[in-house]
Amino acid sequence: MSLYTTVGTVVAGNKIKASEYNTVAAALNSILTRLDPQEVELTFGIINDQSVVDKNIVHAETTGGDVTINGFTGGIEGQTINLYKSPSANDLIINSNNALGTQKILTKTGATVTISVYGKVNLYCNGTYWFSDV
Repeated sequence: MSLYTTVGTVVAGNKIKASEYNTVAAALNSILTRLDPQEVELTFGIINDQSVVDKNIVHAETTGGDVTINGFTGGIEGQTINLYKSPSANDLIINSNNALGTQKILTKTGATVTISVYGKVNLYCNGTYWFSDV
C-alpha cells in the first residue's frame, strides 16, 4: 500500500467533511510529491528556464562542459530543490538575479556562485524567486 493510499485512508477514517476532502487531498498530494524524489538532469550549457514542476532534485552533469543556471520555471511556493554537481570536471555556475532567468535564483550574497569540484546547493521557492543557501 502506498503512503498516499495509507494517508488517504487515515484521513477518511478521521471523518474529514466531504467539502474539505479535495483541499486535504491536494495538500497531501503536494506533500507526497515533495517526499518522492523526482530528479531532472542538466547537461552542459546555459539554463534559463528549466522546468522543475514536481522536481526536488536537480543534477548538474558537467562531463560535457560547464552548466550555467540563470533560473527555473514551474516552481511553486514552498517547493525545495537540492541542486548538486558531479562529476568533478568543469563548473556549475549559478547566476544570481540574472535577467535571463524566468524564476530567478537569488544567492545569499547576490553574487554568482561557482562550484568547481563537487557540491550541493539547497534552493527554496516562494512562487516567484528561488532562494539559495549559498
